[in-house]
Amino acid sequence: SINDFKIPVEDNASKLQEITNIVIGQKLGKGNFGEVYQGIWNESTIIALKTIKQKEEINSLKEEANVLASLR
Repeated sequence: SINDFKIPVEDNASKLQEITNIVIGQKLGKGNFGEVYQGIWNESTIIALKTIKQKEEINSLKEEANVLASLR
C-alpha cells in the first residue's frame, strides 16, 4: 500500500537506487509539489518519479498515488 511507503532520509540518487532499484533519468517537468523525473525500475520498467518540496506535502502525494492506483 502507498500508505506504507517510507521516504529515504538521504537526498542522494545512488542511495535511492540501492534501496529501491530505481535509476533516475531525465527531468520531465515540475508541478505544485515538486519535480518529476523519468526512471527505470528493476532494469526494465519505465516509471515517473515524483519528488516533493516539503515533507508536509506527503499526504497529498499519497492521496494522488492512491487515486492513480485505483485507475489501473
